[in-house]
Amino acid sequence: MGKYVKWALLGVSALALFIVGAGTALVGQRLYRNYTGLKANNAALNQQLAEYAVLIENQKAAIAQLSSAAPVLSRLNVRQLAIDHDSILRAFDRDGFPDSALESFDKFHEYVSGLYVAAEPAIAERWGLQSQKLRRVLFFAATVGTLFEYGNRTKRDLPGCSYWSERTGHAKVTVALSQKQFLNAVIGCCDDYAIMMGAILRREKIENRRLAGSGHTWNEFDLDGQTYLIDANVGLLTASSWADLADAKQVSVWQIPLAGAMPTAGDRYRPSLGFFAAYMLNKMAAGGFPVNIADDGPELALEQVSQE
Repeated sequence: MGKYVKWALLGVSALALFIVGAGTALVGQRLYRNYTGLKANNAALNQQLAEYAVLIENQKAAIAQLSSAAPVLSRLNVRQLAIDHDSILRAFDRDGFPDSALESFDKFHEYVSGLYVAAEPAIAERWGLQSQKLRRVLFFAATVGTLFEYGNRTKRDLPGCSYWSERTGHAKVTVALSQKQFLNAVIGCCDDYAIMMGAILRREKIENRRLAGSGHTWNEFDLDGQTYLIDANVGLLTASSWADLADAKQVSVWQIPLAGAMPTAGDRYRPSLGFFAAYMLNKMAAGGFPVNIADDGPELALEQVSQE
């Protein structure tokens, strides 16, 4: 009798071990599937982050090359900003901008303000800027840089702006665009980046002006007693007025990656953006070039026209 009881107990133990083993295997399979799914979901993000890392290294190499050719570049203290967090990367996702955000300047500002609030902890940790206002300006510049495809998509030797591109038959639009038309123009040039950046700065209650020179346009603004330059076209924030560059011994510059400079940007990819940024850094290091305050007619017209 004792022998049968012993074998029965062994059978029960074996069955229990089998059940536990099977359960563990099922849990393991489920965990593996979850891991595989998460890995697949993050694959695109990881690839994009890798592209940004390569871009930053290429920009560093370009800066180093320019520095050897032009020693004055050492006057610039250039810091490339990290964007390796999904909340920051949303500023670079043009396809993710909802239609409701592209109805008017006010709605675009409201939408990007929401993106910034979500990204602020990651930005504060990564960018090293003590001023939250400056962090906001840089984040807004990233979204403005994402809003338009730079230059011309089908004819790279021709300019491309909201009012003049292949979408307009390479003919200049002679009627004033509405804010909605401007935000949905797809193609943009330095004029468009600077006009949009000016509209954003006004909504941030920051005094600013557009500068123009050497065929380029960007923004200069005043904040907490300091004058800065912000160029959403090339992703540069500079702690100096343009006039003071000539005599400055050291100038701090913060550089943010550009959505259109990524090979993964598809039709939006513009390899010239990286060279353009290096060109502007070289010119600023050399003391700048003659500029004037740009005509604000198009900018004011866009503020006053119907939003539809």
